[in-house]
Amino acid sequence: MFSSLVRSSGVVRVGAVAVVAALAIGATTANAEKVKIIYPTPPTTFGVPHYVAMDKGWYAKDGLEIEEIGPVNGDGNAFRALIAGEGDVCVVGPPTVMMGILKGAKVRAIGSWQPRVDYQFITNKRNSTKFDKGLEGLAFGSGGATGMLNHMITMMMKKHGLDPSSVKHIAIGGHSDRLAAVIAGKVNMTLVNTLTAKRAVDQVNIVAPVATELGGMGYVYIVATEATLQDPAKHAALVKLLKHSTLGARYTMADPVFAAQALHKRAPETPFEIIRETILDLNATEVWGTDGGIPDEITAFTAGVYHQFGEVTRALTPDEVLDRSVVKAAIAQIGSFKPKS
Repeated sequence: MFSSLVRSSGVVRVGAVAVVAALAIGATTANAEKVKIIYPTPPTTFGVPHYVAMDKGWYAKDGLEIEEIGPVNGDGNAFRALIAGEGDVCVVGPPTVMMGILKGAKVRAIGSWQPRVDYQFITNKRNSTKFDKGLEGLAFGSGGATGMLNHMITMMMKKHGLDPSSVKHIAIGGHSDRLAAVIAGKVNMTLVNTLTAKRAVDQVNIVAPVATELGGMGYVYIVATEATLQDPAKHAALVKLLKHSTLGARYTMADPVFAAQALHKRAPETPFEIIRETILDLNATEVWGTDGGIPDEITAFTAGVYHQFGEVTRALTPDEVLDRSVVKAAIAQIGSFKPKS
C-alpha cells in the first residue's frame, strides 16, 4: 500500500468493472445513489469491512449502488485515476495521499476500513524468533521503492535497543516475493501482511505484528476529491458507504467466519482456513475502522514518521489530510463503537 505517487507522469485511464448490489425493495436503478470505488490491488484483507457490507446487502437496502474499478496496479495509479475523475473514491496508503496534497491535489481522506498497519515481522526459520542481537547484521527484504518498510524495521529495532545500521537492505518486491525470499534464505527477515505470513504456515517465524510494535502507523485511507465532498448528493452517498462499511468492520469483529467467507468468495485461491486465521489475528490487533474515521493521532504520527525519513517534505497536520464530515454524519446515525468487555 505504500506505492509512490510520482512513478509515472501519465494519467491512467481505467476501465470500470461494475459490481452492482441488488437494489432494495421499492428502490429503482434510476433513483439509486452510486459510489465508484477505485482499488489499487485485487481483493485482500483491508477491504473486508466493505465486502461484509456488500454481502449483508446493507448498501442495497439503503439505496446505494457500488461500482468497483480496478485493480489498477498500485496506489499511484489509483490516485491518478481519482484525480482524473474515474471514480468517487480510491483506497490508498497515507504516503500517496500526503505526497499528493503537498503537490497540490485537492483531496481529503474521509475514513478507513483499516486505519492501522497490517504487517507482520517474519524471519527465516534459522534466525531469531524475537527482537534480540541475533537480528543485527542480517539481510532485510524490502519492497524496492517502498521505503517505509525499511523505516519500519529501523524503528522497531531502535525500540528494542538494536542497531538498525547493521542491517543490509535488499530490494525484493511484493509480499509474495518477500515471503519466498525469506523461506529460501535469500534474505533473513522482512515485513509482509498477515495473510501472506499465514500462507507460509510453519516455513517462517512470525515474530510480531507491526500494529503492536508501532501502533500509530497508518495503513489505508479512503480518499475523495474536495469537489466530490462539496457535492451534496455525492456527500450523502459517501455517508452511506462509510456508515455500512463501518458496520462491516464491527461485524468482522463479531463474526469472523462470515468475514472470512466474504473475502474467500473474492479470493478463492487462498484456503478458507488461512483467511479465517488471518481475520482472527487482525481482530486481536484491532486494526479495523470500527468508528469509520482515522484518528488524528494516527495521521499525526504517520505524517511525522514520513517526514522524519524524508518521504514527504513536511509533516502535514490532520486538518490538512482529513475531512471528518462524512464519518461524523455516519456515526451520528449508527453510534460509536462499544467493544464487548
